Amino acid sequence: MKLRTRVLLLTTAFALTLLAITFGLSFHQSRVIMSAGLAVAWIVVICSFAGVQITLRKVVRPLEQLARAADRIADGDLNARAPVAGDLEIAQLGTAFNHMADKLRAHARTDDLTDLPNFRAFRERIDAEIERAVRYPEQFGILVLDLDHFKLYNDRYGHLAGNDALQRVARALRIAVRAVDFPARYGGEEFAVIVPQIGAAALATIAERVRALVESLPAPAGGALVTISIGGALYPEDGTTVDALFHVADDRLYQAKRDGRNRVVIPVPARRSADRQSA
Repeated sequence: MKLRTRVLLLTTAFALTLLAITFGLSFHQSRVIMSAGLAVAWIVVICSFAGVQITLRKVVRPLEQLARAADRIADGDLNARAPVAGDLEIAQLGTAFNHMADKLRAHARTDDLTDLPNFRAFRERIDAEIERAVRYPEQFGILVLDLDHFKLYNDRYGHLAGNDALQRVARALRIAVRAVDFPARYGGEEFAVIVPQIGAAALATIAERVRALVESLPAPAGGALVTISIGGALYPEDGTTVDALFHVADDRLYQAKRDGRNRVVIPVPARRSADRQSA
C-alpha cells in the first residue's frame, strides 16, 4: 500500500475516533461510524487510482508515444508515426503530427529544382523493385540519362539557364514515360528511370521516346537546344543487384556519348544475336 493511501486511511480513522469521543458515542456506534468512514475513504482511494489510470491511458501514454515518435524523426527515421488515440485533443495532435511527418518524408525524397523524386527515393524504390522481382520472377529495366555538354551549356548561358534546362528535361521525362514508371533526378545533370515489367525492345522504345521529346523541346530565348544520351539495363539479364545494373547502364550511357551523343544504347535480343554470330 502506498504511503499516501496509508496516511489517508489513518487520518480518517483518527478523525472518526475524535468525533466519537467528542459526542460521547457508544463503542458500537463508534465502530459503525468508523467502518462507514473507512469505506468512504477506500472509495476515494479507488476512484483516485482509477482517475490516475484513465489519465495515464488517455493523456500521458499517447503523449509519451508522440514524444518518442518525435525523437525518432529527429534521429532521421522519417517513417515514425504517432498513435491517433486518447481524448479528442490528443488524437487531433497525433493526426497533425503524422501529417507533418508525411510532409517531411515527401520533402526528403523530392528534388527541389525539378520536383522529381531524388536519389534517396530512387534507391529505396529500386531496392523494393528488386525484392518484388525476386518474389515474382519478371524483368524490369532502368534507364540512365545525362544531358549532353551540360557543363559547357552552364558556362555559356549561366546557371539559371542550366537550371531551366534541367526543369524542361524533367517535364519531358514525366510526359514520355508510362504512369507505372519511376523517373528521378539521380544527381547533377543525370536522371534515372525504373521501368517495371518490360523487355529490352520496349525499354529501348521508351528511351527513344524520351530522347526524341527532349530533342524537340524549343530552345529558350538566348539559349540553345538540349539533347540527352541514354543507356539502359535489364534485370536479371544484365545484373541482379543495383550496382551491377548501374554498371551496365552507365557503360552504355558512355558508349552513347562516345558514339556522338543524343542517342540511346540498349541492345535488343535481335541485335545481341547478330553480334554473337558476327563474332
